[in-house]
Amino acid sequence: MLEIKNQIIERIDEFTVDGHDCVSEGMTLEHCHIHELDIMAVRFSGKVTICNCIIDKLGIHSTVFGAGLNFTGNIVTSDIDYQMGGHNNDEMIISHNIFNGFFSFFDCIFEKKLIVKNNIFKKGTDLLTRENKGFDNCFNGGVILTDNIGPLNVMP
Repeated sequence: MLEIKNQIIERIDEFTVDGHDCVSEGMTLEHCHIHELDIMAVRFSGKVTICNCIIDKLGIHSTVFGAGLNFTGNIVTSDIDYQMGGHNNDEMIISHNIFNGFFSFFDCIFEKKLIVKNNIFKKGTDLLTRENKGFDNCFNGGVILTDNIGPLNVMP
């Protein structure tokens, strides 16, 4: 388990998480300023919690949060490209965040509940965009959308 609190961090990447057994045991990041959080193509089987952080650049392309995700109270300054993600066996919560860039969801399959509430999407997101049946996002466990600011169905 990787647990980091109250720090300024230059970079966290797949090599960082592999070195701390985060993949199986999970990861908690709280009250940090992270210049680059690049966890692309990591398949977490432990719970991931990222709360009250400032993240300059977030890379989660092809990332799987098997035991769920709690992404709450963060500020992300970059665009986010989340493709081929989800595959969660526990709920994913995206709550009370400010996303300054465009948040792209593409071909994500959410097996358990996805909760998206009280976020600000300054440039929007395509979470609900329907354009290609073979690659549209699937919400097998249901989706709860509450009190978000910004469009949730922007065409990329």
